[in-house]
Amino acid sequence: MANARVIYKPSYLKGLRIMAEYQYVGSWYMDDNHKANKYEGYDIGNLKLDYSYDKHMRLFAKVTNITDERYAVSARYAYHKTDYTPGDPRQFYAGLEYRW
Repeated sequence: MANARVIYKPSYLKGLRIMAEYQYVGSWYMDDNHKANKYEGYDIGNLKLDYSYDKHMRLFAKVTNITDERYAVSARYAYHKTDYTPGDPRQFYAGLEYRW
Protein backbone atom coordinates (compact mmCIF):
# COMPACT_ATOMS: atom_id res chain seq x y z
CA MET A 1 0.00 0.00 0.00
CA ALA A 2 1.15 3.50 -0.74
CA ASN A 3 -0.31 6.97 -0.71
CA ALA A 4 1.44 10.02 -2.11
CA ARG A 5 0.28 13.63 -2.14
CA VAL A 6 1.57 16.77 -3.81
CA ILE A 7 0.23 20.06 -2.48
CA TYR A 8 0.55 23.32 -4.39
CA LYS A 9 -0.12 26.73 -2.81
CA PRO A 10 0.34 29.40 -5.46
CA SER A 11 1.76 32.72 -4.29
CA TYR A 12 -0.39 34.69 -6.75
CA LEU A 13 -3.66 33.64 -5.02
CA LYS A 14 -3.47 33.52 -1.24
CA GLY A 15 -5.76 30.97 0.36
CA LEU A 16 -5.75 28.54 -2.60
CA ARG A 17 -4.52 24.99 -2.07
CA ILE A 18 -4.49 22.29 -4.76
CA MET A 19 -3.69 18.69 -3.90
CA ALA A 20 -3.08 15.74 -6.20
CA GLU A 21 -3.20 12.33 -4.53
CA TYR A 22 -2.14 8.88 -5.72
CA GLN A 23 -3.29 5.70 -3.95
CA TYR A 24 -1.77 2.29 -4.66
CA VAL A 25 -2.82 -1.11 -3.31
CA GLY A 26 -0.78 -4.07 -4.56
CA SER A 27 -1.95 -7.56 -5.36
CA TRP A 28 -3.14 -10.07 -2.76
CA TYR A 29 -4.24 -13.68 -2.59
CA MET A 30 -7.97 -14.08 -2.31
CA ASP A 31 -7.96 -17.56 -0.76
CA ASP A 32 -6.92 -18.59 2.75
CA ASN A 33 -4.15 -20.87 1.43
CA HIS A 34 -2.39 -18.03 -0.41
CA LYS A 35 -1.78 -20.25 -3.41
CA ALA A 36 -4.23 -19.24 -6.11
CA ASN A 37 -6.86 -16.68 -7.00
CA LYS A 38 -4.73 -13.58 -6.85
CA TYR A 39 -6.33 -10.13 -7.19
CA GLU A 40 -4.13 -7.70 -9.13
CA GLY A 41 -4.68 -4.68 -6.86
CA TYR A 42 -5.39 -1.17 -8.05
CA ASP A 43 -4.20 2.41 -8.19
CA ILE A 44 -6.35 5.54 -8.36
CA GLY A 45 -5.87 9.29 -8.37
CA ASN A 46 -7.76 12.09 -6.66
CA LEU A 47 -7.69 15.86 -7.03
CA LYS A 48 -8.70 18.32 -4.29
CA LEU A 49 -9.06 22.07 -4.32
CA ASP A 50 -9.58 24.33 -1.32
CA TYR A 51 -9.88 28.12 -1.41
CA SER A 52 -10.25 30.25 1.72
CA TYR A 53 -11.59 33.56 0.46
CA ASP A 54 -11.42 35.19 3.88
CA LYS A 55 -11.86 34.13 7.51
CA HIS A 56 -15.59 33.59 6.91
CA MET A 57 -15.89 31.92 3.49
CA ARG A 58 -14.29 28.80 2.10
CA LEU A 59 -14.88 26.97 -1.20
CA PHE A 60 -13.83 23.39 -1.79
CA ALA A 61 -14.08 20.73 -4.49
CA LYS A 62 -12.85 17.20 -4.97
CA VAL A 63 -12.74 14.62 -7.75
CA THR A 64 -12.07 11.05 -6.62
CA ASN A 65 -11.00 8.19 -8.89
CA ILE A 66 -10.19 10.61 -11.71
CA THR A 67 -9.73 7.91 -14.37
CA ASP A 68 -12.95 6.12 -13.32
CA GLU A 69 -10.98 2.92 -12.66
CA ARG A 70 -13.05 -0.21 -11.96
CA TYR A 71 -11.57 -1.90 -8.91
CA ALA A 72 -12.44 -3.87 -5.81
CA VAL A 73 -11.59 -2.69 -2.30
CA SER A 74 -12.11 -6.26 -1.13
CA ALA A 75 -11.83 -9.53 -3.06
CA ARG A 76 -12.15 -12.99 -1.53
CA TYR A 77 -12.38 -16.58 -2.73
CA ALA A 78 -13.99 -19.07 -0.32
CA TYR A 79 -16.23 -22.11 -0.64
CA HIS A 80 -15.73 -22.14 -4.43
CA LYS A 81 -17.15 -18.64 -4.68
CA THR A 82 -15.51 -15.32 -5.52
CA ASP A 83 -16.79 -12.18 -3.80
CA TYR A 84 -15.85 -8.63 -4.74
CA THR A 85 -16.68 -5.36 -3.02
CA PRO A 86 -16.45 -2.70 -5.72
CA GLY A 87 -14.65 0.57 -5.13
CA ASP A 88 -16.31 3.90 -5.78
CA PRO A 89 -16.53 5.17 -9.36
CA ARG A 90 -15.46 8.69 -10.27
CA GLN A 91 -17.22 11.17 -8.00
CA PHE A 92 -17.41 14.95 -7.81
CA TYR A 93 -17.89 16.95 -4.62
CA ALA A 94 -18.17 20.68 -4.12
CA GLY A 95 -19.15 22.92 -1.29
CA LEU A 96 -19.26 26.34 0.25
CA GLU A 97 -18.61 26.94 3.92
CA TYR A 98 -19.52 30.16 5.69
CA ARG A 99 -18.59 30.89 9.31
CA TRP A 100 -19.82 33.82 11.36
